[in-house]
Amino acid sequence: MWMRDEQEQLGTKHEDPFPHADGTWYLRANLDVAAEDAAGLSCRVRHSSLGDQDIILYWGRRLSASLISLAVIVPLILLIVLMLLFKKRCSYWNIP
Repeated sequence: MWMRDEQEQLGTKHEDPFPHADGTWYLRANLDVAAEDAAGLSCRVRHSSLGDQDIILYWGRRLSASLISLAVIVPLILLIVLMLLFKKRCSYWNIP
């Protein structure tokens, strides 16, 4: 069930149990919310095999495209700089 501050969210849609190929089953609970309202949501999983130990999964923020781009571009720039420095250093060694 979808929760916010220990309260079940109205509008949570529970689907019927669905079988996996391995003989296990899963149950899906959906909640439609706007992206700006997703902060603070958590999903509580209750199952008889867990006893009183519920599993709570907190809904995290998605990584922004700029953060992902930065994580890709910075290492590429560092790699290019290191290659240029290595090439420059090798050219000094080849002077007759």
